[in-house]
Amino acid sequence: MPDRHGPMRVVYQQGIPGTNWESFETSASNDTLDRITLGILELDPEWLADTLETSEIDAVEREFGVVVEAPGDGGETELPADRFDVERFEGSATFTDGGITGLYYKVEVADTDDGDVTGFRVEATSDDGATDSFEHLPDGPDSGAPERSNFEVGLFTDRIVEGPITVTLSAADEDSAGSFVGLTTVQFPATAE
Repeated sequence: MPDRHGPMRVVYQQGIPGTNWESFETSASNDTLDRITLGILELDPEWLADTLETSEIDAVEREFGVVVEAPGDGGETELPADRFDVERFEGSATFTDGGITGLYYKVEVADTDDGDVTGFRVEATSDDGATDSFEHLPDGPDSGAPERSNFEVGLFTDRIVEGPITVTLSAADEDSAGSFVGLTTVQFPATAE
C-alpha cells in the first residue's frame, strides 16, 4: 500500500470491524483509494497525527498538500466519523450474465452528538472502473436533523457493470460545514475473508 493511503487504513480499521484491510486495499485501485483518502482529508486532518506512522504522514503531506500535526491543546481529538452512527447500510442488486445492474441501498444515518446531520452520499466504483453516486441533502447543507434516511438509493440503474463494487457511505452535518465525512466502505456483493 502506498503510504499516502494511511488515512484510509486508519478509518477502515477503526470503522469496519470484522473486515480485512489488506484484502480490501489489494482489490481496490489506487485511483479509488486516492479519491477516498482525499475525501477523508477534506475535513481537518489534525486528528490523524496520533494514528499515522511517520512515513504515512510524510507521504500524505507530500501527495495531498495538507499538514498533519497534533492539535495545539494536546487533548484527545475525536474522529470526525464518531459524530455519526450508521443505523442501516444494506444493498441489493439484479445479477445478469454480464454483471450487476440496479444496485440499491437502504441507508439510515443518525447524528450521535447534537442531532444536526444534514445528509449523506453513497459512491460506488465497479470492478471495471465505472462510477456512480447518490447524494441526499433533503433540506440543504445548513439544515440538520437527528437522522437522515433513504430506502431506495439507486446506483448503476441504467447499465451493467462488473462486480464486486466498492461502495462508500459518507455523511455531513452542520459541524462539517458541508464537507462529507467517510463512514464506511464495503464491497457488494460481500466477499468472504
